[in-house]
Amino acid sequence: MLPEKDLQTLLDQYQEGKASPEERLLVEQWYEQLDAGSEQLWSSPGQEPAVKEELYMVILQQLKAAGNKDAVTFLPGKKRGLYVRLFRLSRVAALLIAVAGLGWFGWSLYTKQPGETVSRPTDEKDRPGIRGRTSVLPAKMLTVRSGETGYKKCQLPDGSTAWLNAGSAISYPDHFTALERMVRVERGEVFFKVLRDTLHPFRVHTGSVITTVLGTSFLVKQGFQQNTVEVSVKTGIVKVEKTNQTGASALVGRNLLPGDQLSFDTTANTYGLKKIPAGVIAAFIQGRLVYEDASLEEIVYDINHKYHISIQFDHEQLKNCHYRISIDDIPLTDCLQILSTLTNTRIEKQAEGHYKIIGQACN
Repeated sequence: MLPEKDLQTLLDQYQEGKASPEERLLVEQWYEQLDAGSEQLWSSPGQEPAVKEELYMVILQQLKAAGNKDAVTFLPGKKRGLYVRLFRLSRVAALLIAVAGLGWFGWSLYTKQPGETVSRPTDEKDRPGIRGRTSVLPAKMLTVRSGETGYKKCQLPDGSTAWLNAGSAISYPDHFTALERMVRVERGEVFFKVLRDTLHPFRVHTGSVITTVLGTSFLVKQGFQQNTVEVSVKTGIVKVEKTNQTGASALVGRNLLPGDQLSFDTTANTYGLKKIPAGVIAAFIQGRLVYEDASLEEIVYDINHKYHISIQFDHEQLKNCHYRISIDDIPLTDCLQILSTLTNTRIEKQAEGHYKIIGQACN
């Protein structure tokens, strides 16, 4: 049973990763029902209080709509004045148990907003790209690879879309099962735009890392150091988990919101979390290289890959210098000029397709 708790505090604890699994479920589901415009507020500095206020009101409306008016108690004299007391949780326990069987965030099927249409097909086989539990047809695994230049757009069996950056590869079944929609990122960088389906979570496997959503857009990148997985969220909520050899999984950090970028080192079992502008995510679709705070080693790695060249470092210390840079889809000579100017280095051509970056280590 949830304790008596200020809803504003609940939202704060969710963002800090301190909410219980039951509390996270409630917040995540109500967040999913907000207008798309509200999601953008998370990416705008100073706007988080507005989103929290909207969530706060949505939660109250949902509780009342669910027929639990007596679960909402006004306590005068408090700072915000409004607390939720779930002292009659037993009245909805059966409903919650039933919803849990529908999958992650299944609560949305029962907390429909006025005017919102929720599709609940009676036969799983009616849903495009998804076979019912009774299907006897084995799934055939498909592999899609992008070329060494440009990107490749791929439509998945459920109608979701994946954009593969150059040199990337994914694999997935020719039809999804009744339990989940599963895709593997074999290598590279892939941007997903996932059709919302509360009955079938969309899971992206990248080695031992699993990224789970219902309907959102996000980027998964296997870093130039193969032990690093990077997940960037453009819209919606994304959950990132690490699995061990026994198959057990654990949440990495907290659930990600729009504008969040998580970088996870699977070897050291450490992660970093930061905010990035929406325009940085999946910039490769426009042929751009965009970095907010990247090491020169990572930037050079991507330039080498994009232009099919080899840039070596004169001093190893240069690799750890960090920069903010944006390079449009321009010729190689212009790209190298920008890189040289930005990093205060000199780039010398050693042979055809081979270069060396010369300079002093950054402070």
